[in-house]
Amino acid sequence: MPFGLFSFHVLSLRSFGTTKTLKTSMSKKWQQEKASTATSMTGAVVGYWEDGHKTYKKSGLQARHLQGWQRCQDLGVAASYNVSGNNLLVRGGHTLQAVLEKSMVGEAGRKAIANGVRGVQQSLARGQIAHCDIKLKNVIVNWGSSDLSDPVVKLIDCDDAVAFGMPRTVVTPGVNGQPGDGQATSASTDVQGFNWILTALNEGH
Repeated sequence: MPFGLFSFHVLSLRSFGTTKTLKTSMSKKWQQEKASTATSMTGAVVGYWEDGHKTYKKSGLQARHLQGWQRCQDLGVAASYNVSGNNLLVRGGHTLQAVLEKSMVGEAGRKAIANGVRGVQQSLARGQIAHCDIKLKNVIVNWGSSDLSDPVVKLIDCDDAVAFGMPRTVVTPGVNGQPGDGQATSASTDVQGFNWILTALNEGH
């Protein structure tokens, strides 16, 4: 069904044991009102989540990319998504880079996010999965309410996530000293990326 100005198409999106509803096309006025509630991520915007966050489409993914997302989803660290063929619909949110650049939270809020980031790091380590592209743009933060002390921290761009021991295929830009292409992943693969993020949260930029 083509997306009309006032038409909508409903998709079921997986969200850690619950089902959410995505309205992929709404009135232009509604879109404009809700656009300010989410921070841009990469990919084509195909609609809005029911809470106003944008939903992004990543196209042309290979089976190994989808497996990477599944690995992170199984550990509860990936942003909510739905698979349609070789496409991925990902629930957007505030990238951590935007949170810091726009000073969206104060020191207490940054500490709460840091705790969430550590939780994600620990979950990956327990599951023996390396994300392989940990950086500010790939951490998504959302709040279920106005309480900034209780953020929900998830990862995006999980395309290259692999089990420990598998070869790494990407190197996070701007983070020196990480294992390069083809090198076996381990518990240390994402460490420098996470340390970089925690330092940025501590310093507030």
